[in-house]
Formats: sequence, C-alpha cells, structure tokens
Amino acid sequence: MTTDQEFFINYLQANRKEKKLWFALDIETLQYNENAGKNHPSDYKNVTYSVAVGYYPDLNADDLRTVIFPNFQSFFDAVTNAFKKSNGDVYAKTPVMELIIHNGNKYDNHFILKDACFYFPHIQRKDIFLTNATDEGNVLTKTMKSITKPEKQGIMLEKRVKSSINLELNFFLNGIQYKTTDNWMKTNVSIKTLGQKLLKLDLIDESELKTDFNYTLFNREYDMTDSESHAYAAKCFDQLDGDQLTYIRNDVIIL
Repeated sequence: MTTDQEFFINYLQANRKEKKLWFALDIETLQYNENAGKNHPSDYKNVTYSVAVGYYPDLNADDLRTVIFPNFQSFFDAVTNAFKKSNGDVYAKTPVMELIIHNGNKYDNHFILKDACFYFPHIQRKDIFLTNATDEGNVLTKTMKSITKPEKQGIMLEKRVKSSINLELNFFLNGIQYKTTDNWMKTNVSIKTLGQKLLKLDLIDESELKTDFNYTLFNREYDMTDSESHAYAAKCFDQLDGDQLTYIRNDVIIL
C-alpha cells in the first residue's frame, strides 16, 4: 500500500459519520484484440489500468489530495477496509460515495460496471425505477428504498436515458453506497479547456495543466481472456513512469 493510499483510508475513517463524501475520479484504459477490431470494430476490447481519485481532506482549505489505484477492485477494497469495524464487519451507516467523472455516462461508468461485475461476481444488476417512465418501462426495475440489507452487499442500479450509451450508476457494494455524477453534463467542455479556464482564474498552476500521453502505448493486437487482460493491465500500471503519472494526476486535479 502506498503512502497516498494510506492517507486516503485515514481520510475515510476520519469522515465515516459524514452523510456524503465526493471524489473526482478518472480512469485510463488500454485497447486489445485490435487485429480483429480492424475488420469488425465491435471486436475491439478495452480494460482499465488506472483509477485516479482526487479529493479535499478539508473543504475549507486548498489541500487537494490525489491517489491512484491500478483498478476498481483496489479502490473499492480500500473504501471497504476504511469502513470496517474491529470485528471485520462494515459499519451499518457510512457516507454515500459520490464519484464525479468527466463524460462518465458515455465512457467511465461502463468500465465501473464491467470491473465491478468482474471482481465482485455476486453483484446483481437491475434497472433503476424511473418516475417518468411508463408502467411497462418499469417492469423488473428497482427503487433505492426497496433494496434490502442483504442486497446491499452487491447490487448495481443502472439508469439509461435516451440511449444505451448513456449510463448512470447508483449501487451498493459491501454495504456502502456509490453514485456517479457526470461532470461533462455540468461543464460541456473538455478537460483541457477546463484546465485553461482554471489557470486563468489562478486556481491551478501551469504544471497542473493537461499534459500529453501516448494512448496507444499499452494496446495489444491479440485477444485475451478477461482474467488475462486484467493481469496485463496490472503489469501496465506497474510500468507507469513519472510523466505518465503526472498526466493521470493532472486530469483528476482539474476535475
């Protein structure tokens, strides 16, 4: 466990009784099975190899902290461990973890869903009840209030508005609630543009602007099983150098 991860867990423990904690979250993914994807784009596959989290330990100060995990399993495990009692059970009442993600509805949220189901196969998937939907449209849906204590060990409520591409998540894992909020819906500009605006307002330093990154560096032409792709992603995370980590941190700092 890194120093940043230890600080993150200590922060969660110190704020266990809060109603909600919010975090900026950003992921990096690599693409594989590219040979097949060139002929049939639907055959392209992707896997997450870093999960960056930004947060303010003190909302009245400018002490922004960042922590980077290799995957969502490490992130979720860190949160779970932070909220465990001495007997190993998670506290009955914990904060709602709000994950603020840029363009998450079209991209990152799909990887949260994919990774959560891979690493925690006991998770149930349900569509969330929509008050403005027809009775037919709400068949087999579920409301947040109807979730039972046993179900809170792993249930994912999915909300798709207008198209299957737009995905919002509200879910429980190990008794802890998480929900996603899309920053793109609030700003409608890129991370790069956001950084420039923040720089003009003197809210970030020039060293914290979005940097360059070789997105295809870890891509692979061949196919892999899910287990193989996640193992390969973990190796890629371990290979990240200083410049690459700066790129990853800066994106979440801007968020």
